[in-house]
Amino acid sequence: MPVEDGNSYLPSSERLVDVFNVVVKTHYTVGNTIEHVRDAPWEKVAQATSDFFTAGVAYFANRGHDQYMQEVGTTAWWIMNQLRVATALTDNMIAAAIQLGMPPQLALTMQSKHDEPHVLFAATKGKQQVEEVAYVLIPPEFIVKAQTKPIEALATMAWICSHVRDMANGRLTVDQPNINPRAEATEAHFLHHAVAQQSETILAPSYKRVMLKYPRGINSLPERIRYRGISGLEFTSSANN
Repeated sequence: MPVEDGNSYLPSSERLVDVFNVVVKTHYTVGNTIEHVRDAPWEKVAQATSDFFTAGVAYFANRGHDQYMQEVGTTAWWIMNQLRVATALTDNMIAAAIQLGMPPQLALTMQSKHDEPHVLFAATKGKQQVEEVAYVLIPPEFIVKAQTKPIEALATMAWICSHVRDMANGRLTVDQPNINPRAEATEAHFLHHAVAQQSETILAPSYKRVMLKYPRGINSLPERIRYRGISGLEFTSSANN
């Protein structure tokens, strides 16, 4: 599906707080409190989760505020088209990680909170070579955050998309120490723009900390850690794009 088709998940409004409005209307029966979400049929919640995730990627790919954020979003969109990103709804990150094949002793060291998404990587055998794939574990709380605190949800999406971009660019093994700093800086890159655009935004302490840590967003990192991403031609040559 072309990147531009992602606009079908987005509203006509350009306001950041409205980014998820189309998905909210589509899945209004799921509710916007954790109690309602947990009471809704799991299949409906899973579909809503997938659509909220897709809308977040579509926003960065089509409406990212600068070239860097659009590249991050576009790369994530292309990789999704290649079926190398799978979202999984779960309320137990550690159990889900073990089920996906992570050794229990390693899963137990995961620092991710149960109410925040987490990204796991694995290698699978493709048609011609071994391919890296990403599993994005998403808790029910993310649906609530997308509806009640959309800017924080988009910040989390920026963090996820940075990880996916690194996978697409072959950085998982050769540049592993810089994956998390790059994701945090990408999150901060979006947040600085969001706060500047909507000054009334109130952020949780963890989001404020990442902004202080990276006052210039991705440009806070040394040049050697930043890189120019894979070209569009390399993606569009895939049968799925």
